[in-house]
Order: sequence, then structure tokens, then C-alpha cells
Amino acid sequence: MTDSIAAAAAQAYADTVRNRLVALGFKPRDPASAGALLVAEKSGVELTKFGNVDTVVQLGYLASPSVSDVWAFSAGAFNVAGRVKRGFRMPPGLFQALFVYTVAVVDAASPEVIAAVTPKQAPNHFAKFEAIAVFDLSRGRLHVFGGTPIWGAAYARSSRKFQEHAFA
Repeated sequence: MTDSIAAAAAQAYADTVRNRLVALGFKPRDPASAGALLVAEKSGVELTKFGNVDTVVQLGYLASPSVSDVWAFSAGAFNVAGRVKRGFRMPPGLFQALFVYTVAVVDAASPEVIAAVTPKQAPNHFAKFEAIAVFDLSRGRLHVFGGTPIWGAAYARSSRKFQEHAFA
């Protein structure tokens, strides 16, 4: 793909995801980091997660990333999401949680990137959850962690269903 065609395809995908997220009650925000295609947030009480939950989604275009590029993108988005002031919040774990979903939109996902994302969960954080996905523009395919972690097993299925609904 040429750069302009790939960028247009990435933006079209981000627009589709934006519409899905808005339908789910998310509010799009101005991207805080360079290269971000979309940032959207949703806050509210979720009884199944035992309190108030702030959920943040960030899509970024990474044309041909390495494995370390994908993980660095997720870590950067997670760190930015955790620093955003959202009014009064209890400390994490006291009826308060943060879910951050990142999607690396790529021209074509290399076998190494797919192998790094699908069997490996994102780093664990106390009362903060990080989930990474890779969307392959060339194949129109979403790659997400397919396992069930020990910590967070109660949320793994609903988290994966959310990713597949919003990002696939």
C-alpha cells in the first residue's frame, strides 16, 4: 500500500470504530499523543466490576511495527490514560478500576507481531487493566489475546467480546 492509501484505510477503520464506540456510549476525545487515530472514553458504575469503571480506547496507526513497537504503543497509551484527571475518583481497587484498550492499526501484521500478541496478555496492573489488539488492514483481521489470565479471569471473556465487537 502506498502511504496515502494506507493512511486513508487506517482513518476509515478508525471512523468505523468511532461510530461503534459512540453507539456504546463512549465519548471521542482529542488524541493526546502523536499518531493516535482515535481516543474515546466512557465512565460509569458497572456492578459486574464492583464499582466505577473508566474505560479508555486508543487506536494508533503503526505502518509496519516491530513487536517492541506494538508493546511500547500499548504501554504509552496506558500511561497517558492513567494520568488523565477525571474528577474525584477513589484509589484503584477501592470500587474504582481503569480499563485501557489499545489497537495498533497496521498495514500488514507480521507473523512475529501476531505471535507476540495473541498468546500473551498485556502486563498486569493493580485494579487497572491493559488490553492490546492489532488490526491488520491488509487482511481486515483483528488479533487479540485469546487466553484466560488467572488474575482478571472474571473479565477476560467480556473484555474479549468487547474487543471483537468494537474493533473487528
